[in-house]
Amino acid sequence: LQFPWDRYGSSNDQSSCWVRVSQGWAGGQYGMMAIPRIGHEVIVSFLEGDPDQPIVTGRTYHATNRPPYELP
Repeated sequence: LQFPWDRYGSSNDQSSCWVRVSQGWAGGQYGMMAIPRIGHEVIVSFLEGDPDQPIVTGRTYHATNRPPYELP
């Protein structure tokens, strides 16, 4: 996870902590997994506003990662 305001980050796998990813369904031995890939833009929230507790709560399209079809 690389934050845009981290100007001194190395932009590699060592420049951020591991961040949990919210899932649509998550239960004991069932559910779904949709893990963001390298280059995806994600939306990060912080549990109870604590910067030490980030969680990925969504993903979004952008200029490089376009939607699979045209939107109206």
